[in-house]
Amino acid sequence: MRNQLLAIGTSILAFIVVPSGSLADIVDDNLWLARQIYYHSRQTHEVHEIKSEVLISFQKNDVDDAPGISSTDIEYLAAIHAAGGWASTLSLFLRNDLNADFQVTVDELRPSFIYNARSPLKSNGIKVMPTAEQVEEIVSAKIEEAMDADFNGDRVLTVDEIRLRHSQFKPQLGRPAIHQILAMLPTLDLDGDLDGAVTLDEFSGFADIVLAQMDRDENGHIDEEERRAFENLLHTKEKAQQQ
Repeated sequence: MRNQLLAIGTSILAFIVVPSGSLADIVDDNLWLARQIYYHSRQTHEVHEIKSEVLISFQKNDVDDAPGISSTDIEYLAAIHAAGGWASTLSLFLRNDLNADFQVTVDELRPSFIYNARSPLKSNGIKVMPTAEQVEEIVSAKIEEAMDADFNGDRVLTVDEIRLRHSQFKPQLGRPAIHQILAMLPTLDLDGDLDGAVTLDEFSGFADIVLAQMDRDENGHIDEEERRAFENLLHTKEKAQQQ
């Protein structure tokens, strides 16, 4: 299926050596992506293992039928992420639909809220059971919070009302936002041949530049000092971009 994630093979992709040096402009434009590669160095210190992991993560984002990451992939991934958020919201909503009619009433909300409100409270480090008055206060507050989604004021929540409420709170996933949510999702700035897609080779070259900057002594191993130095460099560049 078009939206199905492509299977990732088990073969290890070859490591391509790129001369070390200062971060290239293309890396400065993709600092979030460079930081994602840096995060992998916290799990393993071997450059070839980091490279393998980041390439696998990159390929997971190629969800359309054409090779490489294009604007189509980005649009699909944003939709998949938003759908996942809605599925989670709907699941929480349906837990309170006790009679399974796809509507949630105040009477259906009360048992769940009472159950949670009767959890022990902490007072001076000691757990104490809430009083009946405290339980009712908590339950009433939770019900009114839930009823913020009751747009027609009938004290009954419908799927359409929950969907509308969800759409108000979920982040608007434009292209910059989705790049920061999904690991190893490149911007189209890395499309060196301007064919509309970032290929595996183009992303691999980007990863090589980042890893070469991290592995300053070029021994194929990123030690703690090198990792901290790169983290400080990223922090400095990110701070400069914010000014």
